[in-house]
Amino acid sequence: MTTPAPPLARELVSHLVLHLDEQLRSVVRLRAAVEELGVAIRARDVAAVLRHTGTLEAESTFRTTLEERRTALLQRGAAMLGVEPWEVSVTGLCSLVDPQQALLARERSDELLAAMEEVAREHRTNRTLMQQELSFLDHLMHLGGVPAEPTYEPPGEGRRVVGSSAPGSAANVALHRHGLDLRA
Repeated sequence: MTTPAPPLARELVSHLVLHLDEQLRSVVRLRAAVEELGVAIRARDVAAVLRHTGTLEAESTFRTTLEERRTALLQRGAAMLGVEPWEVSVTGLCSLVDPQQALLARERSDELLAAMEEVAREHRTNRTLMQQELSFLDHLMHLGGVPAEPTYEPPGEGRRVVGSSAPGSAANVALHRHGLDLRA
């Protein structure tokens, strides 16, 4: 016969399960925003990229509140387990309660971890796509005569066209001013 779990431990693990559910809902919203952002990046839809980036920022701000709640749960758990807050784990908390409640907490924790890994994977893909798009844009700007790095030099100063020997030569100034003009 097992001894019943202390009421404070049952309450803490119940709060943990509720917190994990809230985290899951947040991750679902993050996943949707990250996936929509990926679609917008692939479509090169700048307005949608900005909109979905704003959604991600709003959800990230909300997640700060979730982290504060998580910290409070860890502190309570640490006091019950007699360890430091950073040593608290779901497994440790589950050792304080009955197997059915422990199973529910572990399932939610595993589901959250899997969802977060999926969001991280999609986010890495989006970052790679954005880096490629920005590199291509940088390449186009460079071809158009725009300096790779902002400078205080007047147009034509310091940038040379192949075959031009003078920084202020007419060819160099023309390249800077008409970089995207395809006239011969």
